[in-house]
Amino acid sequence: MKKRVLSLIMVMVMMLGTLAVSAGAKELYTPTATAKLNNHTYHMFDESMTWDEARAYCEELEGHLVTITSEEEQKLVEALLEQGEKKQYWIGMRTAGGGNTWITGEPCTYSNWDKGEPNNKHKQNSNEDYVHIYNVANPAVRGSERFKWNDMFGDNTYPGEENPFALKF
Repeated sequence: MKKRVLSLIMVMVMMLGTLAVSAGAKELYTPTATAKLNNHTYHMFDESMTWDEARAYCEELEGHLVTITSEEEQKLVEALLEQGEKKQYWIGMRTAGGGNTWITGEPCTYSNWDKGEPNNKHKQNSNEDYVHIYNVANPAVRGSERFKWNDMFGDNTYPGEENPFALKF
């Protein structure tokens, strides 16, 4: 069974410092936090990446972006986020194609969406196809809550929210 690598926006990919990395790995980051649940290991990294870069990095580590399929798993992720320094982190969900899909093919039976999400909505286009989890409430959305999910552009840029949530921060 593959390890779950929790990669949040500024990649919250959990990884043990002793984890062997495949020969093709570009760079080995030191995990910010690690946890185990139901024979899965979760590694969190505070590294800035796009969703595609985070997915690829996790796969290089022979894992994948986290899939959160229960409240118990959500609580574990929240505990990891408490140790993170980034404002949001990628999770392994896509919202493209009219439905929510986990990158592992697992059914989407649990969700923790922020107020009004997923909305796949923007004034100029509608391709918020990737999902991240907030480590702080979104200051641009009244009623937003920490640890909730949001659909977002794959490079994590959203006009008007660059300062609070830009990839480079």
